[in-house]
Formats: sequence, C-alpha cells, structure tokens
Amino acid sequence: MTVSLNISRPLTIGDSGAFDSDSTITDVIKQNLKNLLLTRKGERVHKRSYGNDIHRLLFEQKTEQLKISISEEIVKCVSLWMSFINIDSVTVIFSGDSVPDKFRYMADLKDNECKIVIEYSFNTSSKTIKDILDLAVETEGD
Repeated sequence: MTVSLNISRPLTIGDSGAFDSDSTITDVIKQNLKNLLLTRKGERVHKRSYGNDIHRLLFEQKTEQLKISISEEIVKCVSLWMSFINIDSVTVIFSGDSVPDKFRYMADLKDNECKIVIEYSFNTSSKTIKDILDLAVETEGD
C-alpha cells in the first residue's frame, strides 16, 4: 500500500477516483518548492511575506545583473521559508540565450519566456538527495 503525503499538482484524478498524490518526500519537497517560487509576496492572506518578487524582476531589461538578482531572490526566499533545502545553483535562461549543454534536454524557449533551473539538495536521516526544478515563467517582450 502506498502512503499519500501530498496531493499532486496539477490536479488529476487517479484510477481510484481520488486525486493523485505524491508518495515520496522528494516529490513533496519539489512541489512545495515550486509553489513557493510561483507565489508572489502578498498573495497569501495570512502570510503576506510568503513568496518572492521574481515576477517583478522579470519585467526588467534582460541583463547578466538581472540573472544575478533573480538568483539572489530565489536563494533568499528559499532560505527563509524552506531552510532545510540547499540551493546548489540557479541558472536563468532568457529566450535568445544560448542554453548550457547540461540543459539541452529542455525544449526551445518560446518568445517572452524565461527558464529558471534550480539545482538543490536536502538531507534525510540516511542520505542527501539532489534534484532539479525547472520553471518556465513568462516575461515581457524585449
């Protein structure tokens, strides 16, 4: 029997007629990290400081400094709300950028799209788990 830890997103109905669920801690942490990074500050009613401001940054001119600012905002947000996660690297790729070889698996970026690839790790009682979260975020035109 599988133990359900969290409802999977996007919501889908499983074979049993109930919502599909995450059954590993890795899946739950990845989903929670994605929810945190896609939440804008002020969006949560009783936790106004939950989330981040990367959406505001995405409408700035696309420069190397902007990539650094996005990375810093992600690290700051994760260290505040999910401090058990270690951010190993954040790679920001705008449409028109060359994609690093290790991320060639990603589909081509659409116009006005930004990919944010976060390599992270966390410790369990028995081992360190490493994973990658790949977010696609819409941006303003050039």
